[in-house]
Amino acid sequence: LLLNYIGGSRDVGLADLPEEEIISEVDKGCRQVLLKSDAPPPKVLGLKIWPTAIPQYELGHQELISDLEKAEAEVPGLWVCGNYRS
Repeated sequence: LLLNYIGGSRDVGLADLPEEEIISEVDKGCRQVLLKSDAPPPKVLGLKIWPTAIPQYELGHQELISDLEKAEAEVPGLWVCGNYRS
């Protein structure tokens, strides 16, 4: 049983593909790194597309966090929260 996460901020167009093509891309990737090329075809139990799922940290994220911490220290009562913070 394999659970795959693909796409993301660097491949946003993937979510617009037909389900069969997404499954084919996942299968191709699994065969490159996990499965033998002659493995049986996949048995797909489900496919869920999350268009605005997990945020991705970009270059400069650590500097942004440092700037936020500095601003919070300088401004009483300022709290910056969210997924990018954790």
